[in-house]
Amino acid sequence: MSFLIDTHAHLNFPEFETDRNEVIARAFAGGIKVIINPSSSVATSRTAVKLAQAYPQIFAAVGVHPYEIDTFSASALEELILKPKVVALGECGLDFFRRKNREILEKQRVAFEKQLRLAEKYNLPVIVHSRNAFDLTLAILKEYDVRAVFHCWSYGLKEALTAIKSGYSISFTAIVTYPNADPIRQTAAAIPPDKFWLETDSPLLPPQSQRGQRNEPQNLWEIARQVADLRQVDLNILVEKTSVNAIRFFKLKDLKKW
Repeated sequence: MSFLIDTHAHLNFPEFETDRNEVIARAFAGGIKVIINPSSSVATSRTAVKLAQAYPQIFAAVGVHPYEIDTFSASALEELILKPKVVALGECGLDFFRRKNREILEKQRVAFEKQLRLAEKYNLPVIVHSRNAFDLTLAILKEYDVRAVFHCWSYGLKEALTAIKSGYSISFTAIVTYPNADPIRQTAAAIPPDKFWLETDSPLLPPQSQRGQRNEPQNLWEIARQVADLRQVDLNILVEKTSVNAIRFFKLKDLKKW
């Protein structure tokens, strides 16, 4: 296996409006085999589903980001969950970085739990957004029988090992290339090889070499090289292992036909 899976790219965001087809073509030509397009609102959940229908190698996740809770509708998400090629629920979770208002934080919690109940009902894995809220995120997750990945890992090794011990996985972005991200780099270097995979979070978080520019899925290779260096393993080994991990978690099938 010599391909990568970008497990988190927002290809339906406005930043790709003028050249989306070209961005996708570059990714596939460059060895990105599959892209999972998560959502941040009900509206982007709908466009993620449409995008997945247009490309055999793109899959959708539907969900509402904690910053978009005013758009939350459990019934709308449930309708979208039943569409073809929806492989996960998310991104959803808690983000206490800027939102300090107690009422807003409570709304985040309620929306998160309603989405976890949907994931439990339909046996879908959950793409978790957690920022400045690790302990509460973990406590809430434990109340539900769901598989979950902490996307865009932003905590340290201690928290990672705690999450892994609880049965959850971790996904790394290009933050691992940033010189001021030592806790995340240490985490990428040390956690078990079967408990993580990679993502770009495009169009956000470009690699250090492209700071200030739009990110896109083809940059996943730079993330993979950095993680391989941190772990002191061959790039091909790292690529194969993370791809296998993602395939198992998202239950992707029939990749060879592409």
